[in-house]
Amino acid sequence: MSLERQAEAVQAEIDALVTGAGSNRAFQDMLRRWIFDRNKTGSEDRRSPWPLLTLQVCEAIRGAWEHAVPAAAAIELFAAAGDLLDDIEDGDYDFILKHGYSVAQANNAVAALFMLGQQTATKLLKKKVHPRTIILVMQAVASSMLVACGGQHAEFDREGADVSEEEYLRLVEMKSSALTECACRVGALLATDDGRVVDSCALLGQRLGVVAQLANDARSIISSPPGQSDIARKKQTLPIIYGLTQADNHQAAFLKSVITGPGEVTPEAESRARQILMALGAVHYTLVQAQMERQKLLEALESSGIPIEANTKFLSFLGLDEPHADGE
Repeated sequence: MSLERQAEAVQAEIDALVTGAGSNRAFQDMLRRWIFDRNKTGSEDRRSPWPLLTLQVCEAIRGAWEHAVPAAAAIELFAAAGDLLDDIEDGDYDFILKHGYSVAQANNAVAALFMLGQQTATKLLKKKVHPRTIILVMQAVASSMLVACGGQHAEFDREGADVSEEEYLRLVEMKSSALTECACRVGALLATDDGRVVDSCALLGQRLGVVAQLANDARSIISSPPGQSDIARKKQTLPIIYGLTQADNHQAAFLKSVITGPGEVTPEAESRARQILMALGAVHYTLVQAQMERQKLLEALESSGIPIEANTKFLSFLGLDEPHADGE
């Protein structure tokens, strides 16, 4: 399976980079733990899909992907840096405390991951990628990171304030879509010189990020364990924003007190908020919006230059080979 080979190639590339990241073994171990184990639950290791997205786009257009491995590794390293930075900014220190690291050490790891990402992108020269293309790849990565940072800043500015649906979707495009758009753009840059195809692939990635975020928003209300939902985390996601606009005065006041009020959300309040949002059709509305975004993604795929025979495989990788009206 090419996906397995691609995952192994990316991991080997990153492991070699980390091995060369200074002589401090404890520092290297911290980087490895975060990159490879940050999403591990029990024995399940759910690796980031973004580097594979880069390789899949490249393969779908050009029929080859091996030369793009350093770029895919760079995407993974930037994603890992962004995830760790998010945890620090959100005060989520589970990983840091679990392994006995300090916040200062985590900040140092973020800087190292960003530097390693830049370093591995330059290894495209050894794959005989044209220097101009390498510059375009590095520009795409830097631009996406700046967009994501801008989205994070905007989210900080709106903390505790009412957020409209339009504002939220814009934040999703800036934060959640920045990396998926970058992954697809980079994969296309390494496969073709056709700017139209590259832009179509970037649009495909952008809409993919929105679809994924909206699906996560709905899933959080439906099935997140108590204390781990967006309600408990007081995040104003699309179902919550929609619910606030559709609820009667009493329900709206309760939802607002849960999301913006002081203190932790009690299990009872979280359960009641879930029930209100489900009754108001907030989850269904979110899934409908996700389906609309999915259609935009499919339209971008049609104009991306990816051959028809590759579409089925590519859609399957994205999890979009069949519509899922129920969100599963």
